[in-house]
Amino acid sequence: MDRAERVYGWFLRAYPDSFRSEYEAQMRTVFRDQLRDARASEEGGAVPTVVVRALVDVLATAPVQHLRKERLVSQPVDPAAVAVGPSTRRSRVFVVLTTLPFVLWVALSILAPGFMDPIYANPPAIAGIPAGIVILGGAFLLAGLGVLIADRTRSDLVALLAFLFLSIPAMVVIILLPAIILIVQNLAV
Repeated sequence: MDRAERVYGWFLRAYPDSFRSEYEAQMRTVFRDQLRDARASEEGGAVPTVVVRALVDVLATAPVQHLRKERLVSQPVDPAAVAVGPSTRRSRVFVVLTTLPFVLWVALSILAPGFMDPIYANPPAIAGIPAGIVILGGAFLLAGLGVLIADRTRSDLVALLAFLFLSIPAMVVIILLPAIILIVQNLAV
C-alpha cells in the first residue's frame, strides 16, 4: 500500500463505523483503480487530481453520513427539544453553508475546465508537493473545520462565526489560488 492509499484510508475514518463496515473495501478498491489509471496516463497532475478529488469527496460526504446516521437512530422525543426546532433548522442551514467551499471547488473543476490546472503545477512546490495542492489542502482543512463546528454547536452565533471565519476564507483561497500560482510562476521566470 503506497502513501496515497494510506492517507485515503486515514480519511475514510471520518465516516461512521456502520458506513465504513459496509463500503470501505469497495471505496478503497475504486480509489486504487483510479490511482492505477492516473499513473498509467501520462498527464501531469493526474495522480494529485485523483487524490484531491477523493479527499474532497470524503470531506464533503462524511458529515452527511453522520447526519443520516443520527436521523436513523430512534430516540425518545423530548418536548424541550421540539421547542427549539427552528434553531436546529437554522443550524443545519449553517452546516450546508459551511460546505460551500467544497461545492465551489467541484463546480469550478467541472464547469470551468482548466481553471484549476495551475493548482497542480510544479513549481512552485512546498516539500516537493505542488504548492497549490498544499494550499488547497489547507483551505479544505479550514472548510472541514467550519463544517465540524457548525454541525457540533448548538449556537447559531458560533455556526455563523465558523462560516464567516473558516468557510468564506476557504472559498476566497479556492477562487484566487489559480491566479496566485500563475503570478508566482511568472515572477519566477
